[in-house]
Amino acid sequence: MNAIILVAGKEKKLLPYTNQMHQCLFRLADNQTILENMVEKLVSLKKIEKIIIVVGHKKELVFKELKEIKKRVWFREIICIENKDFLTTNVIYSLWLCRKYLLKPFLLIDGDIICEKELLEKLIHSKSSKENLLLVDFDYNVSPRENKVKVAHNRIVRIGRNVPLSAKGIFGRSIGIGKISAGNNDFIKRMGELVKMGKRKIIYEDVIDELLPKYIFRAVSTYGFNWMEVDSIEEFKRMNNIFSALDKLKEHALSLGATQVLPINPKDIVFDPKVKLFCYNCVNHNKKLTCPPHIPKLDYQKMFLSYKKGLIVALQSAIGEDWKKIKQESTVKLHRILLDLEKFAFTHSYHFAQSFIGGSCKLCNECAAKCRFPNLARIPLEAVGVDVVKTVAKLGIELKFPVANKFYRIGLLLVG
Repeated sequence: MNAIILVAGKEKKLLPYTNQMHQCLFRLADNQTILENMVEKLVSLKKIEKIIIVVGHKKELVFKELKEIKKRVWFREIICIENKDFLTTNVIYSLWLCRKYLLKPFLLIDGDIICEKELLEKLIHSKSSKENLLLVDFDYNVSPRENKVKVAHNRIVRIGRNVPLSAKGIFGRSIGIGKISAGNNDFIKRMGELVKMGKRKIIYEDVIDELLPKYIFRAVSTYGFNWMEVDSIEEFKRMNNIFSALDKLKEHALSLGATQVLPINPKDIVFDPKVKLFCYNCVNHNKKLTCPPHIPKLDYQKMFLSYKKGLIVALQSAIGEDWKKIKQESTVKLHRILLDLEKFAFTHSYHFAQSFIGGSCKLCNECAAKCRFPNLARIPLEAVGVDVVKTVAKLGIELKFPVANKFYRIGLLLVG
């Protein structure tokens, strides 16, 4: 699979900044450029054969950056194609210039987009290998002039700036990233016809809109993951910290001793009322202040869905002779990792960050009549009704019982 990144145009909304710099060369909080950030994520997916970048505005600066990127990511198959007419054409012409790389399934990426790696993975690893996929934000308040996506029965039925907003139908915002797996030849043919007709200033979404009756295009929701189009300096500065924080949260958890840190969409967290029955069979029932029946009476499933992102934090430990001590220490270690992540998230724009621990709170040997550390004590995932086994199975972690040589403690951090 190839990946096409379109960076030929000059973003007028970012003037005067783009007079001296291309927006894809803006630097993130970790000092990476937007372009390097995207290339690095694509390379890490291990599925991309070639990365084709269409350049135009400030091409010399982009070439210079790409030369350095090649050294840093150790990926040689980066090909540049120049759109010499970038001032008088639009993305349809840039895409047409690299048509020979579009014959097989390819990722199509607008060059001013920043997104989390997991969104790219959703496209790359989708089971819908013969369908076309577009990343769509359904929480976005779409304006009439933006790229709108209309969905019916889990299929895109209209896309583009000219799609009328109406009360009927589900609408979202196309974020500028998709995977074309079917109809490639018709896609190329129609672009060629439009280019020959002199219609070089349209967008590729207009071509997709024409192909919708013949080919299936599915919307892949961005829910639970952050993305940003760089068309506002103020928004870029705000989101810059958020993207940096998410990557650092994962790195920080691993540095503290977590075995795995896996992003999860809150809606993929499995709730089952049967889980709560086990709390009543527990030897600590009514003894722990962070377990039922003492926890707040909230609709936890609804509360979880109010967050945009979750991070499953897994800690694996080996079983030894002092089984009781190992269980105690592993629970406390995971608890402290989660508290540290909460604090980190709070200082990086996630002021509602909240964690849920694995197993009952063991900061104290026994609970006092009143909690000694209410600012540190946290509620276990099981206590609110989360089926941890089924939840982590979605992420590739298999929990087996009875445990043999190793066992997991599973916690959750909610942010956003």
